[in-house]
Amino acid sequence: MISKKDILNMARHVTRHSNGHQRTKLIHPRREWFIGLIVFLLVVVSGGVLNAERHRYYSDLESAVETQDVSVKEYRAERVATAIAQYTDTEATYTRRTQAILTSPVATTSVPAAESVETDSTTETRSSASLEFE
Repeated sequence: MISKKDILNMARHVTRHSNGHQRTKLIHPRREWFIGLIVFLLVVVSGGVLNAERHRYYSDLESAVETQDVSVKEYRAERVATAIAQYTDTEATYTRRTQAILTSPVATTSVPAAESVETDSTTETRSSASLEFE
């Protein structure tokens, strides 16, 4: 166990060594703030320089691209009118055919009533639809 004498020796040791002297092993707030500010300024300045370089690079791209000769296509009104007439005729044909299909009556088939089929001992009545799948 720690005796009273050991506790007093530790207290004297702490009070003697803390007479306004800062220990070198402790964190120094002023020094840490200055280091933090310097690192912050380095990051901000390097980011600004990097952004300025990228801006200069990308803004110079427009002037670096050579202008190419662009040939202007000639507008031919006759061809356009022919194409529009062709598509209008195709649309009319399609509309006419779909209306003919939709308005035509559906063909009905007559189903025979029922056929009687004789088995060994009983007579069964089946429709013709069920006979097809046997």
